[in-house]
Amino acid sequence: MKLLGHGRGGGGGMLELVNSGSIPSTTVVGIFDLYISTNGKKMYATTSRISSQTNQQRIYEYDITTDYDVTTISYVRDINIPTILTNVTQITGINIKDDGQYLYALAIESSTYLYKYQMSPAYSIASLTYIDSSSSQPGSIHMDVARDGRSHISIKNSSAVMTYKDTASWGGDGVWNDIALSSISTSAKGIAFSSDGSKIYILDYDGSWVIKEFILGTINDPSSIIDVVNREYDLVLDGSIDPRGISIVYDTISGEEYLYVINTSDSSLRQYIITQA
Repeated sequence: MKLLGHGRGGGGGMLELVNSGSIPSTTVVGIFDLYISTNGKKMYATTSRISSQTNQQRIYEYDITTDYDVTTISYVRDINIPTILTNVTQITGINIKDDGQYLYALAIESSTYLYKYQMSPAYSIASLTYIDSSSSQPGSIHMDVARDGRSHISIKNSSAVMTYKDTASWGGDGVWNDIALSSISTSAKGIAFSSDGSKIYILDYDGSWVIKEFILGTINDPSSIIDVVNREYDLVLDGSIDPRGISIVYDTISGEEYLYVINTSDSSLRQYIITQA
């Protein structure tokens, strides 16, 4: 039976839960943030905070045997991400360039830093070469990069604030800025651009877990966000859920826009279709 979560405001719409997959047991504890590649063939993830500092710095690579289908995920490898810092306490966000050439990671030390790495071969974390970094806003968690590679966004932990920076296309440098959003709570745990760059989606708690949709006045420009929830989608459940991290991709074959959410309560990965009236 398909589970539907109806959208409110902005003409309706809904989230349709189409798949629930299990995170392979090789993952150390749980997933904190995730990224699904735009071709639907790869998933990357960071672990949640645990006692071992070494494991807090690890990132994971998975294959998706059937494109975009989270029921076909298999573990490939994990590595301790190379950083220029000596006391990284957690990798809180991850993103990959569309062609698999670059990996971006948010790392927390005394502040938060965005690291950029060269991936060789493409889409593989087997060998990462540090390129550059920028100091982000303290406490930044979860992240996404616009499809043109020029804008990065994240959420500040326990704060109703979105952070963003502009850079040269797929650069790692740039100055981060804060935008306080009155339409989200301090419990927000995920953020992503829509696949066409016209919207930003935020995973938030509003009496129950929901996905809030915001319109951008200018495509791919987070500074143009309109601080009014355009639609609010119920995060439909088929059991208990403690979600964090979202990733959104567009399947050019089926024409579906998929939204993925990690459920840390049972180490599952939920896959939804976003439909709009």
